[in-house]
Amino acid sequence: MNIIELDDPFPIDLTTAPDRTFHKLHLSTIYTDIEKKLFGGPRITDNPLWAQIGFLYERVLADCFQEKYPNIFRPGEVELDGITGSPDGIDLDCDPMYLEEYKCTWLSSKNTIQDMWKWKVQTMGYCKMLGLRDCRFRVLHMNGDYGRKTEYGPQYKSYIVNYAQSEIDENWDMILNHAKAMKWL
Repeated sequence: MNIIELDDPFPIDLTTAPDRTFHKLHLSTIYTDIEKKLFGGPRITDNPLWAQIGFLYERVLADCFQEKYPNIFRPGEVELDGITGSPDGIDLDCDPMYLEEYKCTWLSSKNTIQDMWKWKVQTMGYCKMLGLRDCRFRVLHMNGDYGRKTEYGPQYKSYIVNYAQSEIDENWDMILNHAKAMKWL
C-alpha cells in the first residue's frame, strides 16, 4: 500500500455566504473587538478550521430545520443603526418569537450560557435588531464535559434565555458607543 498525504486546504470556505455582505460593519467585528480589549482576545487558536466547523454546524441545522420545521427560518442579514447582523434563525411558532442561535464549541458543557459573555452580547444585539427578547441556544459541546462525570464525547444542550429589555438596550448602547469610539460609525 502506498499512501500520499496531500497538502490540500479545507475544500470549501463556509465563512462566506450568499446571504451575507462583508463590506458593511458587522456586529461580530464590534463584539470581538470589545472582547479582545476586555479579556485579552479569543481563548482559541486562530486556526481557520475552528470557524469552518462552527459555520458547518450552523448551516446544517439551518438547512435541516428548513425541511423539518418550516416555522424556523434563516432571516438573512439584518441592519440597525448602521450595524449589520446575521442571525442563525427565528422561530415563528413561539409566542413571542424566539431568536435561534447555533453554537458548536470545544468549551466544556459545564459552562453555562451565563459564562458566555460573547454569546450573550451577540444574541442581545440580534434581539435588538429584530425586536425580540428571547433566544433559544442550540449548543453542541464537541467534548462534552471532558469526561469528568459522564462518558467523554459530544453533548448537545439547548437553552431558552429571556432577556430583559433593559439588558438588550444597555448592550446595544455598548455596541454603538464602541463602534463610534473606534470611528466605525
